[in-house]
Amino acid sequence: MEFQTLKATKPTVIHYALIFLWAGLGLGAASAILYLPNFLRQGMSLQFFIFAMSFIFGPYAVVVWAIGEGKNWARITHLAIWLLFTLNSGLRHHDSEQLPVTLVVLGLGSNLAQIVGMVMIFIGPGRHWFTSERRLIVRWK
Repeated sequence: MEFQTLKATKPTVIHYALIFLWAGLGLGAASAILYLPNFLRQGMSLQFFIFAMSFIFGPYAVVVWAIGEGKNWARITHLAIWLLFTLNSGLRHHDSEQLPVTLVVLGLGSNLAQIVGMVMIFIGPGRHWFTSERRLIVRWK
């Protein structure tokens, strides 16, 4: 008796969620690049900026990729990282100088895209993609 294991197909809602999560990551990166002059004015070096952005966006990209692979730890990690960054960003800019409108719009767009993507992976059919039962389908021949 022979059996074959097949990976379950990714639901459409997960494809859309990944589009929103990648878009949020891209808008966040664009916002960080536009914030570069303020960063340099504060006395930080360009090398440190590149290191910091790599340290932030590199692992974040790995987490978004893992969400597409159906890893439940990535879904939980994404939520935790997003909450920490959002709280930190809100506290950091609360008393600081006026930010340019472009940075505010990019930040809001990034957060909105991340929220929509997270709703898609935590609610409804998207949440089933992260259960262990969906990972393998065994077909007996």
